[in-house]
Amino acid sequence: MHGNGLHLNSNTAGHPLGAMKTNAERLRDYKRRKRQRGAARLDVWLSPRAMHKLRELKTPFDASLGRTLERLILRHRPSRKNFRESLNFALNRIMG
Repeated sequence: MHGNGLHLNSNTAGHPLGAMKTNAERLRDYKRRKRQRGAARLDVWLSPRAMHKLRELKTPFDASLGRTLERLILRHRPSRKNFRESLNFALNRIMG
C-alpha cells in the first residue's frame, strides 16, 4: 500500500494518484517487453483450409494460434542450417 492509501500495481505504478494505465499504454508496454525478450511479430495470410487445420491442431494449453504454430515449429528441432526444413515441416502439418 502506498502512503496515500492506494494499492499500486503494474497498472498504476508511475501514474499520479495511482491512475490506471490506458489501453494504449498497456499495449505499448506489452510490445516493448516482447521486443526486449527477442520476440518478433509475424503477419501472415493463410488459406481457409490451413486456418481450419491450425485451429484443429490448437490444444487447450496453447494460449493462441501463434503459440500453436510456435509449438509445431519447435517440436521438430532441426539445426539452424535446416531452418527451411523446419518451416516446411510445420506448414505440412498445418496443410495436411
